[in-house]
Amino acid sequence: LRELHTLKGHVESVVRLKGLDIDTIQQAYTV
Repeated sequence: LRELHTLKGHVESVVRLKGLDIDTIQQAYTV
């Protein structure tokens, strides 16, 4: 469970560093 937490946190941190929003990422994947 902790590994999933750290992985999710890592992805979110990278997204924030790139100045993107989670919603934008999800929209990009769905389109």
